[in-house]
Amino acid sequence: MSHALLEARNLYVYRGDRLVLSQVSFEFSGGEQVALIGQNGSGKTTLLMALAGITKYEGEMFYQNKPCHHGEHRQQIGYVPQRSQVRWDLPLQVLDVVKSGTAGNPHLKGWVHKREREERAYQALRQVSALPLAKRRINSLSGGQAQRVLIARSLVSSPDILLLDEPFAGLDAQALDRIIQVLHEKSQEGTLVVAAMHELDIVQSSFQRAILIESQSRLIDGPPNEILDRHSRRVRVATPS
Repeated sequence: MSHALLEARNLYVYRGDRLVLSQVSFEFSGGEQVALIGQNGSGKTTLLMALAGITKYEGEMFYQNKPCHHGEHRQQIGYVPQRSQVRWDLPLQVLDVVKSGTAGNPHLKGWVHKREREERAYQALRQVSALPLAKRRINSLSGGQAQRVLIARSLVSSPDILLLDEPFAGLDAQALDRIIQVLHEKSQEGTLVVAAMHELDIVQSSFQRAILIESQSRLIDGPPNEILDRHSRRVRVATPS
């Protein structure tokens, strides 16, 4: 029996009605830091959405060796979408947005858990060095501040799995170092971290494993130095001088 935390077998993944990935299989263990890389449009975002149960897929997915279907394991997941996929014009405070990350956790629902939800939200903001933003309106945030709020929202329920789509976009150097540290700490605690990445230097220095989406039905999986070398050679071939 596999000891994987999350496993997919012969997965067909769709974006709307368009088939993006076909017959791909992989497994992830708790505590891993995995980078998804590939050219724009290769399917990194769509694959993360399938793992989170928020886009259509066919095939088998297992959480802790038990079959799961389209979001049944969602309460164990902290998901960070791309910033452009989120509405920032709503009249909401940062604290409320972060607290909304507990919505899928049945153990944190109801009036009786109101104080715990708030304490968790403050703690998540503290983790990403964004505590002073708690009472700010989200429409007043810079891009980097908004990114840290999304990451705090993903942490608030202490999930087993973190799925992050371009988590370092817009961060300054100090915030970048802090988020890298947070993800490393979470992996040491046993959390699975899977991130779609463009910052290949960070993949090289901070991730244990990389998966290159080379084509619709081909994932290349291995140590970051090997996968990045293959990726760079592929890009050079595809880009004539």
